[in-house]
Amino acid sequence: MATSQRSRYGYGVLSAFDVRPNSRDFLADVIESAGASVEAQVLLRQSLTAGAEDWHYLIECAESIRRARGDPSDESLDEQDVLAFVWKILVGWEAPLPASEPWEQTDRLIAKAKALEQDLDLWPLSSIATANLNQCLGSSQFTTKSKNHRTTTSHYWSSLGSHQTATPLIKRSSTISPYFPLSSTEETKKSPVRRRPPPGTIATVSFAPLTAPRFGLVQELFAHDPFWLLIAVTFLVKTKGKVAMPVFYKVKERFPTPTDIANPSNRDEIVDMIRHLGLSSNRVTFMQRYARGFLSDPPKPGVRYRVKNYDSRDIDPAARALSIAGDSVADEDTGTILTEGSPDNLESWEIGHLTQGKYALDSWRIFCRDELLGRAEDWNGKGREAQFQPEWMRVMPHDKELRAYLRWMWMREGWEWDPDTGERTVLREEMRRAVNEGRVEYDFSGGLRILDS
Repeated sequence: MATSQRSRYGYGVLSAFDVRPNSRDFLADVIESAGASVEAQVLLRQSLTAGAEDWHYLIECAESIRRARGDPSDESLDEQDVLAFVWKILVGWEAPLPASEPWEQTDRLIAKAKALEQDLDLWPLSSIATANLNQCLGSSQFTTKSKNHRTTTSHYWSSLGSHQTATPLIKRSSTISPYFPLSSTEETKKSPVRRRPPPGTIATVSFAPLTAPRFGLVQELFAHDPFWLLIAVTFLVKTKGKVAMPVFYKVKERFPTPTDIANPSNRDEIVDMIRHLGLSSNRVTFMQRYARGFLSDPPKPGVRYRVKNYDSRDIDPAARALSIAGDSVADEDTGTILTEGSPDNLESWEIGHLTQGKYALDSWRIFCRDELLGRAEDWNGKGREAQFQPEWMRVMPHDKELRAYLRWMWMREGWEWDPDTGERTVLREEMRRAVNEGRVEYDFSGGLRILDS
Protein backbone atom coordinates (compact mmCIF):
# COMPACT_ATOMS: atom_id res chain seq x y z
CA MET A 1 0.00 0.00 0.00
CA ALA A 2 1.40 3.41 -0.88
CA THR A 3 2.02 6.02 1.77
CA SER A 4 -0.39 8.88 2.31
CA GLN A 5 2.21 11.37 1.06
CA ARG A 6 2.68 9.38 -2.11
CA SER A 7 -1.02 8.76 -2.64
CA ARG A 8 -1.93 12.41 -2.91
CA TYR A 9 -0.95 12.51 -6.58
CA GLY A 10 -3.07 9.46 -7.39
CA TYR A 11 -6.02 10.88 -5.47
CA GLY A 12 -5.67 14.13 -7.39
CA VAL A 13 -5.80 12.34 -10.74
CA LEU A 14 -8.84 10.33 -9.66
CA SER A 15 -10.68 13.32 -8.25
CA ALA A 16 -12.45 14.01 -11.56
CA PHE A 17 -13.76 10.44 -11.89
CA ASP A 18 -16.42 8.42 -10.11
CA VAL A 19 -14.40 5.82 -8.24
CA ARG A 20 -15.68 3.38 -5.64
CA PRO A 21 -14.20 4.07 -2.18
CA ASN A 22 -12.91 0.53 -1.85
CA SER A 23 -11.01 0.85 -5.15
CA ARG A 24 -9.54 4.34 -4.71
CA ASP A 25 -6.38 3.30 -2.81
CA PHE A 26 -5.58 0.53 -5.23
CA LEU A 27 -6.05 2.70 -8.34
CA ALA A 28 -4.00 5.49 -6.79
CA ASP A 29 -1.14 3.04 -6.22
CA VAL A 30 -1.38 1.85 -9.84
CA ILE A 31 -1.27 5.41 -11.17
CA GLU A 32 1.78 6.25 -9.08
CA SER A 33 3.61 3.07 -10.04
CA ALA A 34 6.11 2.99 -12.90
CA GLY A 35 4.34 0.13 -14.61
CA ALA A 36 1.39 2.17 -15.88
CA SER A 37 3.04 5.41 -16.93
CA VAL A 38 1.22 5.65 -20.28
CA GLU A 39 -2.23 5.06 -18.80
CA ALA A 40 -1.46 7.44 -15.93
CA GLN A 41 -0.59 10.21 -18.37
CA VAL A 42 -3.87 9.67 -20.24
CA LEU A 43 -5.86 9.82 -17.00
CA LEU A 44 -3.93 12.91 -15.92
CA ARG A 45 -4.81 14.78 -19.13
CA GLN A 46 -8.46 13.82 -18.80
CA SER A 47 -8.48 14.84 -15.15
CA LEU A 48 -6.96 18.24 -15.91
CA THR A 49 -9.61 19.00 -18.53
CA ALA A 50 -12.54 17.49 -16.65
CA GLY A 51 -13.24 20.67 -14.71
CA ALA A 52 -13.16 22.99 -17.71
CA GLU A 53 -16.94 23.17 -17.96
CA ASP A 54 -17.34 23.83 -14.24
CA TRP A 55 -14.72 26.58 -14.45
CA HIS A 56 -16.61 28.16 -17.36
CA TYR A 57 -19.82 28.34 -15.35
CA LEU A 58 -17.90 29.58 -12.30
CA ILE A 59 -16.56 32.52 -14.35
CA GLU A 60 -20.05 33.13 -15.74
CA CYS A 61 -21.52 33.26 -12.24
CA ALA A 62 -18.76 35.58 -10.99
CA GLU A 63 -19.32 37.88 -13.97
CA SER A 64 -23.03 38.01 -13.16
CA ILE A 65 -22.26 38.99 -9.58
CA ARG A 66 -19.88 41.71 -10.74
CA ARG A 67 -22.50 43.17 -13.09
CA ALA A 68 -25.21 43.01 -10.47
CA ARG A 69 -22.97 44.82 -7.97
CA GLY A 70 -22.81 47.89 -10.23
CA ASP A 71 -20.17 50.62 -10.11
CA PRO A 72 -18.28 50.94 -6.80
CA SER A 73 -18.90 54.06 -4.75
CA ASP A 74 -15.21 54.79 -4.36
CA GLU A 75 -12.52 55.16 -6.97
CA SER A 76 -10.41 52.18 -5.88
CA LEU A 77 -9.71 49.23 -8.15
CA ASP A 78 -10.75 46.68 -5.56
CA GLU A 79 -13.20 44.06 -6.79
CA GLN A 80 -13.10 45.33 -10.38
CA ASP A 81 -11.61 42.04 -11.68
CA VAL A 82 -13.96 39.12 -12.17
CA LEU A 83 -11.40 36.84 -10.50
CA ALA A 84 -12.03 38.64 -7.24
CA PHE A 85 -15.61 37.39 -7.32
CA VAL A 86 -14.44 33.89 -8.29
CA TRP A 87 -12.39 33.81 -5.11
CA LYS A 88 -15.37 34.98 -3.05
CA ILE A 89 -17.49 32.17 -4.51
CA LEU A 90 -14.86 29.52 -3.80
CA VAL A 91 -14.22 30.55 -0.19
CA GLY A 92 -17.85 31.28 0.56
CA TRP A 93 -18.94 34.89 0.66
CA GLU A 94 -21.84 36.63 2.27
CA ALA A 95 -22.77 39.72 0.30
CA PRO A 96 -22.95 42.85 2.49
CA LEU A 97 -26.46 44.15 2.76
CA PRO A 98 -27.46 47.75 3.49
CA ALA A 99 -28.61 48.15 7.09
CA SER A 100 -31.51 50.43 6.27
CA GLU A 101 -33.18 48.31 3.55
CA PRO A 102 -32.14 44.63 3.34
CA TRP A 103 -33.73 44.00 -0.09
CA GLU A 104 -32.89 47.33 -1.69
CA GLN A 105 -30.11 45.88 -3.86
CA THR A 106 -32.25 42.95 -4.98
CA ASP A 107 -35.15 45.19 -5.91
CA ARG A 108 -32.82 47.43 -7.88
CA LEU A 109 -31.46 44.45 -9.83
CA ILE A 110 -34.98 43.21 -10.57
CA ALA A 111 -35.95 46.61 -11.93
CA LYS A 112 -32.83 46.69 -14.08
CA ALA A 113 -33.54 43.18 -15.39
CA LYS A 114 -37.10 44.17 -16.32
CA ALA A 115 -35.73 47.08 -18.31
CA LEU A 116 -33.25 44.87 -20.11
CA GLU A 117 -36.00 42.34 -20.81
CA GLN A 118 -37.09 44.39 -23.81
CA ASP A 119 -33.67 44.16 -25.48
CA LEU A 120 -34.08 41.60 -28.30
CA ASP A 121 -30.34 41.07 -28.55
CA LEU A 122 -30.31 39.71 -25.03
CA TRP A 123 -33.50 37.64 -25.14
CA PRO A 124 -34.01 34.74 -24.56
CA LEU A 125 -31.38 33.46 -22.18
CA SER A 126 -30.17 29.87 -22.22
CA SER A 127 -31.64 27.75 -19.46
CA ILE A 128 -28.26 26.91 -17.93
CA ALA A 129 -27.13 30.54 -17.72
CA THR A 130 -30.53 31.47 -16.23
CA ALA A 131 -30.10 28.86 -13.56
CA ASN A 132 -26.63 30.15 -12.72
CA LEU A 133 -27.68 33.78 -12.33
CA ASN A 134 -30.86 32.98 -10.42
CA GLN A 135 -28.83 30.83 -8.07
CA CYS A 136 -26.39 33.69 -7.52
CA LEU A 137 -29.13 36.29 -6.90
CA GLY A 138 -31.35 34.07 -4.82
CA SER A 139 -28.86 33.07 -2.17
CA SER A 140 -26.77 35.05 0.24
CA GLN A 141 -24.21 32.21 0.46
CA PHE A 142 -22.35 31.58 -2.83
CA THR A 143 -20.94 28.09 -3.27
CA THR A 144 -19.28 26.17 -6.11
CA LYS A 145 -21.69 25.12 -8.84
CA SER A 146 -22.70 21.48 -8.82
CA LYS A 147 -21.81 19.23 -11.75
CA ASN A 148 -25.51 18.48 -12.22
CA HIS A 149 -26.59 21.74 -13.84
CA ARG A 150 -30.26 21.85 -12.86
CA THR A 151 -32.38 24.83 -13.81
CA THR A 152 -33.71 26.70 -10.75
CA THR A 153 -35.96 29.75 -10.45
CA SER A 154 -35.44 32.53 -7.90
CA HIS A 155 -38.44 33.29 -5.66
CA TYR A 156 -37.79 37.00 -6.29
CA TRP A 157 -39.29 36.63 -9.79
CA SER A 158 -42.69 35.36 -8.74
CA SER A 159 -44.34 38.58 -9.89
CA LEU A 160 -43.06 38.35 -13.47
CA GLY A 161 -45.79 36.06 -14.69
CA SER A 162 -44.90 34.10 -17.81
CA HIS A 163 -41.32 35.42 -17.80
CA GLN A 164 -40.42 34.24 -14.33
CA THR A 165 -37.72 31.80 -15.52
CA ALA A 166 -35.80 34.23 -17.73
CA THR A 167 -33.20 36.84 -16.82
CA PRO A 168 -32.04 38.56 -20.05
CA LEU A 169 -28.47 39.53 -19.21
CA ILE A 170 -26.40 37.27 -21.46
CA LYS A 171 -26.69 36.67 -25.20
CA ARG A 172 -27.50 33.14 -26.27
CA SER A 173 -24.81 31.45 -28.35
CA SER A 174 -25.82 30.36 -31.83
CA THR A 175 -26.20 26.62 -32.39
CA ILE A 176 -25.67 26.87 -36.16
CA SER A 177 -22.18 27.32 -37.56
CA PRO A 178 -21.84 30.31 -39.92
CA TYR A 179 -19.65 28.15 -42.15
CA PHE A 180 -22.58 25.88 -43.07
CA PRO A 181 -25.53 27.82 -44.56
CA LEU A 182 -28.98 26.61 -43.60
CA SER A 183 -29.97 25.99 -47.18
CA SER A 184 -27.06 23.62 -47.72
CA THR A 185 -27.89 21.79 -44.51
CA GLU A 186 -31.49 21.33 -45.57
CA GLU A 187 -30.47 20.09 -49.00
CA THR A 188 -28.10 17.59 -47.44
CA LYS A 189 -30.86 16.23 -45.20
CA LYS A 190 -33.27 15.92 -48.11
CA SER A 191 -30.80 14.29 -50.51
CA PRO A 192 -31.54 10.56 -50.86
CA VAL A 193 -28.99 8.09 -49.53
CA ARG A 194 -27.86 5.79 -52.31
CA ARG A 195 -27.78 2.22 -51.11
CA ARG A 196 -24.80 0.09 -51.95
CA PRO A 197 -25.54 -3.15 -53.82
CA PRO A 198 -25.08 -6.42 -51.96
CA PRO A 199 -21.55 -7.88 -52.17
CA GLY A 200 -20.91 -10.14 -55.14
CA THR A 201 -23.70 -8.63 -57.25
CA ILE A 202 -22.16 -6.26 -59.80
CA ALA A 203 -19.39 -7.51 -62.09
CA THR A 204 -16.16 -5.55 -62.34
CA VAL A 205 -15.61 -6.41 -66.01
CA SER A 206 -17.28 -4.00 -68.44
CA PHE A 207 -20.00 -5.52 -70.60
CA ALA A 208 -18.36 -5.98 -74.00
CA PRO A 209 -20.08 -5.40 -77.37
CA LEU A 210 -21.54 -8.55 -78.89
CA THR A 211 -19.20 -8.15 -81.84
CA ALA A 212 -16.08 -8.31 -79.63
CA PRO A 213 -13.89 -11.44 -80.00
CA ARG A 214 -13.86 -12.03 -76.22
CA PHE A 215 -15.63 -10.76 -73.11
CA GLY A 216 -12.57 -10.05 -70.96
CA LEU A 217 -12.28 -12.90 -68.43
CA VAL A 218 -8.92 -14.51 -67.75
CA GLN A 219 -10.60 -17.93 -68.08
CA GLU A 220 -10.97 -17.28 -71.83
CA LEU A 221 -7.17 -17.07 -72.16
CA PHE A 222 -6.56 -20.41 -70.41
CA ALA A 223 -9.52 -22.40 -71.73
CA HIS A 224 -7.09 -24.83 -73.45
CA ASP A 225 -4.91 -25.17 -70.33
CA PRO A 226 -7.19 -26.33 -67.51
CA PHE A 227 -4.38 -26.51 -64.92
CA TRP A 228 -3.52 -22.83 -65.21
CA LEU A 229 -7.22 -21.97 -65.43
CA LEU A 230 -7.74 -23.51 -62.00
CA ILE A 231 -4.65 -21.70 -60.66
CA ALA A 232 -5.96 -18.37 -62.01
CA VAL A 233 -9.35 -19.02 -60.41
CA THR A 234 -7.59 -19.56 -57.08
CA PHE A 235 -6.08 -16.07 -57.35
CA LEU A 236 -9.50 -14.54 -58.08
CA VAL A 237 -11.22 -15.86 -54.95
CA LYS A 238 -12.26 -12.80 -52.87
CA THR A 239 -9.80 -10.64 -54.84
CA LYS A 240 -10.35 -8.24 -57.73
CA GLY A 241 -8.80 -9.23 -61.04
CA LYS A 242 -6.86 -6.00 -61.46
CA VAL A 243 -5.05 -6.79 -58.20
CA ALA A 244 -4.76 -10.58 -58.51
CA MET A 245 -3.83 -11.07 -62.17
CA PRO A 246 -0.48 -9.23 -62.16
CA VAL A 247 0.61 -11.43 -59.24
CA PHE A 248 -0.68 -14.53 -61.02
CA TYR A 249 1.46 -13.85 -64.08
CA LYS A 250 4.53 -13.27 -61.91
CA VAL A 251 4.01 -16.61 -60.17
CA LYS A 252 3.44 -18.34 -63.51
CA GLU A 253 6.65 -16.85 -64.87
CA ARG A 254 8.63 -17.87 -61.78
CA PHE A 255 7.11 -21.39 -61.55
CA PRO A 256 6.02 -22.29 -65.10
CA THR A 257 5.09 -25.99 -64.65
CA PRO A 258 2.89 -28.07 -62.33
CA THR A 259 6.10 -29.71 -61.06
CA ASP A 260 7.43 -26.35 -59.91
CA ILE A 261 4.17 -25.49 -58.16
CA ALA A 262 3.92 -28.90 -56.46
CA ASN A 263 7.50 -28.81 -55.13
CA PRO A 264 7.23 -28.44 -51.31
CA SER A 265 10.47 -26.45 -51.19
CA ASN A 266 8.81 -23.68 -53.25
CA ARG A 267 5.84 -23.25 -50.93
CA ASP A 268 7.33 -20.50 -48.74
CA GLU A 269 8.45 -18.47 -51.73
CA ILE A 270 5.02 -18.66 -53.35
CA VAL A 271 3.37 -17.69 -50.07
CA ASP A 272 5.63 -14.63 -49.83
CA MET A 273 4.81 -13.63 -53.43
CA ILE A 274 1.05 -13.65 -52.84
CA ARG A 275 0.89 -12.74 -49.15
CA HIS A 276 -0.52 -9.25 -49.78
CA LEU A 277 -3.57 -10.77 -51.54
CA GLY A 278 -4.69 -12.44 -48.32
CA LEU A 279 -5.46 -16.12 -47.70
CA SER A 280 -1.96 -16.86 -49.02
CA SER A 281 -1.53 -20.17 -47.17
CA ASN A 282 -4.92 -21.48 -48.31
CA ARG A 283 -4.31 -20.41 -51.89
CA VAL A 284 -0.96 -22.20 -52.05
CA THR A 285 -2.51 -25.33 -50.54
CA PHE A 286 -5.07 -25.48 -53.35
CA MET A 287 -2.46 -24.62 -55.99
CA GLN A 288 -0.22 -27.50 -54.90
CA ARG A 289 -3.22 -29.83 -54.69
CA TYR A 290 -4.11 -29.02 -58.30
CA ALA A 291 -0.48 -29.48 -59.35
CA ARG A 292 -0.13 -32.89 -57.67
CA GLY A 293 -3.47 -33.98 -59.13
CA PHE A 294 -2.53 -33.05 -62.69
CA LEU A 295 0.82 -34.80 -62.30
CA SER A 296 -0.44 -38.05 -60.77
CA ASP A 297 -4.11 -38.33 -61.75
CA PRO A 298 -5.18 -35.73 -64.35
CA PRO A 299 -8.86 -35.45 -65.33
CA LYS A 300 -9.87 -38.14 -67.82
CA PRO A 301 -13.04 -38.69 -69.85
CA GLY A 302 -15.32 -41.30 -68.35
CA VAL A 303 -13.84 -41.16 -64.82
CA ARG A 304 -15.73 -38.93 -62.45
CA TYR A 305 -15.73 -38.24 -58.73
CA ARG A 306 -18.66 -37.32 -56.59
CA VAL A 307 -19.08 -33.64 -55.68
CA LYS A 308 -21.38 -32.89 -52.77
CA ASN A 309 -23.83 -29.99 -52.82
CA TYR A 310 -23.25 -29.18 -56.45
CA ASP A 311 -25.37 -29.26 -59.61
CA SER A 312 -26.29 -32.61 -61.07
CA ARG A 313 -25.18 -33.45 -64.58
CA ASP A 314 -27.70 -33.23 -67.37
CA ILE A 315 -27.88 -36.77 -68.77
CA ASP A 316 -29.62 -37.83 -71.95
CA PRO A 317 -32.67 -39.88 -70.80
CA ALA A 318 -32.06 -42.48 -73.50
CA ALA A 319 -28.44 -42.91 -72.47
CA ARG A 320 -29.43 -43.16 -68.86
CA ALA A 321 -32.00 -45.86 -69.58
CA LEU A 322 -29.54 -47.91 -71.56
CA SER A 323 -26.75 -47.52 -68.92
CA ILE A 324 -23.99 -47.34 -71.45
CA ALA A 325 -21.39 -49.94 -70.57
CA GLY A 326 -17.77 -49.00 -70.01
CA ASP A 327 -18.40 -45.52 -68.55
CA SER A 328 -17.03 -46.12 -65.07
CA VAL A 329 -17.49 -43.66 -62.23
CA ALA A 330 -15.54 -43.73 -58.92
CA ASP A 331 -17.25 -42.39 -55.79
CA GLU A 332 -14.81 -40.03 -54.04
CA ASP A 333 -15.83 -41.19 -50.56
CA THR A 334 -16.12 -44.97 -51.00
CA GLY A 335 -14.17 -45.60 -54.22
CA THR A 336 -17.01 -47.76 -55.55
CA ILE A 337 -17.75 -47.88 -59.28
CA LEU A 338 -21.09 -46.30 -60.15
CA THR A 339 -23.23 -47.06 -63.17
CA GLU A 340 -24.49 -44.39 -65.53
CA GLY A 341 -28.03 -44.67 -64.19
CA SER A 342 -27.08 -44.33 -60.53
CA PRO A 343 -28.37 -41.19 -58.78
CA ASP A 344 -24.94 -40.69 -57.20
CA ASN A 345 -23.41 -40.72 -60.66
CA LEU A 346 -25.29 -37.56 -61.62
CA GLU A 347 -23.46 -35.67 -58.87
CA SER A 348 -20.00 -36.69 -60.09
CA TRP A 349 -17.58 -34.73 -62.26
CA GLU A 350 -14.20 -35.31 -63.91
CA ILE A 351 -12.35 -32.91 -61.58
CA GLY A 352 -14.22 -33.88 -58.40
CA HIS A 353 -11.01 -35.33 -56.94
CA LEU A 354 -9.27 -31.95 -57.33
CA THR A 355 -11.86 -29.47 -56.08
CA GLN A 356 -15.30 -29.25 -54.53
CA GLY A 357 -15.61 -25.48 -55.00
CA LYS A 358 -18.49 -24.17 -57.11
CA TYR A 359 -16.54 -21.28 -58.63
CA ALA A 360 -13.72 -23.55 -59.82
CA LEU A 361 -16.15 -26.22 -61.06
CA ASP A 362 -18.29 -23.68 -62.92
CA SER A 363 -15.25 -22.11 -64.57
CA TRP A 364 -13.87 -25.47 -65.63
CA ARG A 365 -17.23 -26.67 -66.99
CA ILE A 366 -17.80 -23.50 -69.00
CA PHE A 367 -14.36 -23.35 -70.61
CA CYS A 368 -12.77 -26.83 -70.46
CA ARG A 369 -15.19 -29.76 -70.20
CA ASP A 370 -16.30 -30.00 -73.83
CA GLU A 371 -12.67 -30.13 -75.00
CA LEU A 372 -11.75 -32.77 -72.38
CA LEU A 373 -14.64 -35.01 -73.44
CA GLY A 374 -13.84 -34.52 -77.12
CA ARG A 375 -17.21 -32.95 -77.82
CA ALA A 376 -15.82 -29.84 -79.46
CA GLU A 377 -12.57 -28.00 -80.13
CA ASP A 378 -13.34 -25.20 -77.68
CA TRP A 379 -15.95 -24.10 -75.13
CA ASN A 380 -18.32 -22.65 -77.73
CA GLY A 381 -18.84 -25.72 -79.93
CA LYS A 382 -16.12 -25.13 -82.50
CA GLY A 383 -16.07 -27.94 -85.05
CA ARG A 384 -19.61 -29.10 -84.25
CA GLU A 385 -22.94 -28.72 -85.98
CA ALA A 386 -25.17 -25.71 -85.32
CA GLN A 387 -27.55 -27.77 -83.15
CA PHE A 388 -24.81 -28.67 -80.66
CA GLN A 389 -25.31 -27.26 -77.16
CA PRO A 390 -22.02 -26.47 -75.40
CA GLU A 391 -21.55 -27.19 -71.70
CA TRP A 392 -21.74 -23.50 -70.73
CA MET A 393 -25.45 -23.48 -71.62
CA ARG A 394 -26.12 -25.82 -68.67
CA VAL A 395 -24.13 -23.95 -66.02
CA MET A 396 -25.88 -21.78 -63.38
CA PRO A 397 -23.04 -19.90 -61.69
CA HIS A 398 -23.24 -17.72 -58.60
CA ASP A 399 -20.10 -15.71 -59.34
CA LYS A 400 -20.89 -12.22 -60.64
CA GLU A 401 -18.23 -12.29 -63.38
CA LEU A 402 -19.35 -15.67 -64.72
CA ARG A 403 -22.97 -14.52 -64.67
CA ALA A 404 -22.10 -11.44 -66.69
CA TYR A 405 -20.13 -13.59 -69.12
CA LEU A 406 -23.01 -16.01 -69.67
CA ARG A 407 -25.41 -13.07 -70.20
CA TRP A 408 -23.06 -11.96 -72.95
CA MET A 409 -22.80 -15.46 -74.45
CA TRP A 410 -26.58 -15.93 -74.45
CA MET A 411 -27.04 -12.51 -76.09
CA ARG A 412 -24.75 -13.62 -78.89
CA GLU A 413 -27.15 -16.52 -79.35
CA GLY A 414 -30.12 -14.11 -79.49
CA TRP A 415 -31.44 -14.47 -75.93
CA GLU A 416 -31.71 -12.44 -72.74
CA TRP A 417 -30.88 -14.85 -69.91
CA ASP A 418 -31.91 -14.68 -66.25
CA PRO A 419 -29.06 -16.09 -64.08
CA ASP A 420 -31.41 -16.69 -61.13
CA THR A 421 -33.98 -18.83 -62.93
CA GLY A 422 -32.24 -19.82 -66.15
CA GLU A 423 -35.21 -18.55 -68.16
CA ARG A 424 -34.63 -16.91 -71.52
CA THR A 425 -36.50 -14.35 -73.60
CA VAL A 426 -35.83 -13.19 -77.13
CA LEU A 427 -33.18 -10.47 -77.23
CA ARG A 428 -34.72 -7.06 -77.77
CA GLU A 429 -33.34 -5.07 -80.66
CA GLU A 430 -33.09 -2.04 -78.37
CA MET A 431 -30.87 -3.99 -75.98
CA ARG A 432 -28.74 -5.34 -78.83
CA ARG A 433 -28.04 -1.86 -80.16
CA ALA A 434 -27.33 -0.48 -76.69
CA VAL A 435 -24.80 -3.24 -75.93
CA ASN A 436 -22.99 -2.80 -79.24
CA GLU A 437 -22.92 0.98 -78.75
CA GLY A 438 -21.65 0.71 -75.16
CA ARG A 439 -24.80 2.27 -73.67
CA VAL A 440 -25.43 -0.27 -70.90
CA GLU A 441 -24.41 -0.54 -67.27
CA TYR A 442 -25.00 -2.99 -64.45
CA ASP A 443 -28.03 -2.24 -62.28
CA PHE A 444 -28.50 -2.80 -58.55
CA SER A 445 -29.22 -6.54 -59.05
CA GLY A 446 -26.35 -7.18 -61.46
CA GLY A 447 -28.54 -7.03 -64.55
CA LEU A 448 -28.20 -4.62 -67.45
CA ARG A 449 -29.71 -1.14 -67.72
CA ILE A 450 -29.84 0.82 -70.95
CA LEU A 451 -28.40 4.33 -70.74
CA ASP A 452 -29.79 7.32 -72.59
CA SER A 453 -28.00 8.08 -75.82
